[in-house]
Amino acid sequence: MLDELRDKPFTLLIDESTDVGTTKLLCVCVRYVSLKKKEICTSFFGLLSVIDTTSEVLFNTIRDELTACGISLSNCIGFASDNASAMIGEKNSIWSQLREASPNCIQMRYLCHSLALSIQHAFGKLPSNIGFLLSEIPGWFSNSNQRRDAYVSLFNVMNEAGDVELTRPVDSLPFEKLSATRWLVRGKVLYSILTHWEKLKAYFACTELAQSRADARYKARMIKEMLNDKNNFLYIVSATPIVQEFERVNALFQKTKEDPHTLTTELVIHQRSLHARLFHPDGSEKSMESIEFGAKFQQEN
Repeated sequence: MLDELRDKPFTLLIDESTDVGTTKLLCVCVRYVSLKKKEICTSFFGLLSVIDTTSEVLFNTIRDELTACGISLSNCIGFASDNASAMIGEKNSIWSQLREASPNCIQMRYLCHSLALSIQHAFGKLPSNIGFLLSEIPGWFSNSNQRRDAYVSLFNVMNEAGDVELTRPVDSLPFEKLSATRWLVRGKVLYSILTHWEKLKAYFACTELAQSRADARYKARMIKEMLNDKNNFLYIVSATPIVQEFERVNALFQKTKEDPHTLTTELVIHQRSLHARLFHPDGSEKSMESIEFGAKFQQEN
């Protein structure tokens, strides 16, 4: 790989993280055209330990490592990273310093990260009740076998049709815990809570009275009251398909190998679909009354 990279154009892909031992690490990958394999290759370059995660330290670490391998930053034609200011800021970032070393370099942000941030930002505009339910319902079951077993029993009793039966979950399933770093979880959490809504209402109505500790009883009552609020239900009904569509597109871009044309087409369709929800064909903004929230929303409203 190093022989092929010397004096050849390449793209840098980097990400910074901290391991369980609190050691700061910088993962560096390179993408280049392999004349031997006659294809575009993406290779792991190194996992670099850093003392600090300031843009200057990160840039110097990358530059020194490449220089030690006989690779010049002036040959870097592409730079991909997340949206952290230390990575892509216009001033005092890795990107700003890299652009000085290689003026023709092109910046490519991680689309998966951007999509996840879009959903995270949008959820910040929703009432805090929604975020509370998404975090506290999975949290309620996550560390208690007794609570999970009680919910499974209630679910099976209420499932009159008998076509869906829950067995004792191994972990917190069917309610995965919400995570800011796991980008494909929010839609699953929303869908699970939405499809279990009536069972959850019944469960927390019963479990509130059964709690011996005052703090647990208070939290159960809070969740019960939020589940009984029709507005919260409608928020989740309208948000679930949108989040699921974001995560479907996100998952496509996380594939190891996918046709670039297909990915571009999917992204354009996704953008146009979102735009059509809020704007008329002439570009004017739709009124709240004319926005289509979906058949499920209209049925429940």
